[in-house]
Amino acid sequence: MNFLALIVALALQQFAGPHAPWHRDAWFADWWRWLEARGASPVLAATVAVLVPALAALWLLAVVGGWLFGLVGLAAAVLLLLYALGRGDFNGLLADLRVHSAAGDGEAAWLTAVERLPQLEAEGDGGGRSPDEELRAALLYEACQRWYAPVFFFVLAGPAAAFAYRLLQFAAARSAPAQRALFFADWAPARLLALTFAVTGDFAAASRALGSGEEPAASVLAATARRALGAAAASPGAAATQLAVELGALERLLARSAGAWLIVLSLGYLLL
Repeated sequence: MNFLALIVALALQQFAGPHAPWHRDAWFADWWRWLEARGASPVLAATVAVLVPALAALWLLAVVGGWLFGLVGLAAAVLLLLYALGRGDFNGLLADLRVHSAAGDGEAAWLTAVERLPQLEAEGDGGGRSPDEELRAALLYEACQRWYAPVFFFVLAGPAAAFAYRLLQFAAARSAPAQRALFFADWAPARLLALTFAVTGDFAAASRALGSGEEPAASVLAATARRALGAAAASPGAAATQLAVELGALERLLARSAGAWLIVLSLGYLLL
């Protein structure tokens, strides 16, 4: 049933595009303000903000799971996964960045990315990375958190877990304790995606870039993807036109990785 819900949700997300009607998040901001107004500490606010809706979703799935021969439960699982998937037009962002980069306008590419990837501003100096490296890391993390991580938690623990991951992303934008929790939540899906990069790219080089367990998800993904594409020796100050080529390669790597995940999941559900 979960595999059918996964396929239906992914198909609906493709059909709906970036302005999907199920991505309405104002309620979470209201919920967060309500918790803060009652004097909740940052840790308590983050915990309650994520766990209460997630547990409510889990209870709802348990109640309606068997209704109408399981169809209501299927619909609920689909809706929860749809809500857990990322916001915005990621493919459109990549296309815009390639256009600016191919035209040699690196500044326009950077401004476009900062406008649509808020984590670029939040990261500050990017940990010593060049602007191009920082951009690639932000794009890869955006891809991970919008698709791969929700699918990972959906398969691992069900629709409520995927829903909880999206709520944790919202909370992390508002709370340092939630950011620390998100680091641990991202650990497994980011490294599984990095391993997928290695399998679908240059395995020998990419597998050496998986890093230690203490590295943030964006850094692991960027290092692994760069080596999987055979670009480990590229200059950190690559020209804007070179960035356009690398963005195209990243998009193809992400597409191959998504295909690999779906193939493995299909085989797993058929054989297990």
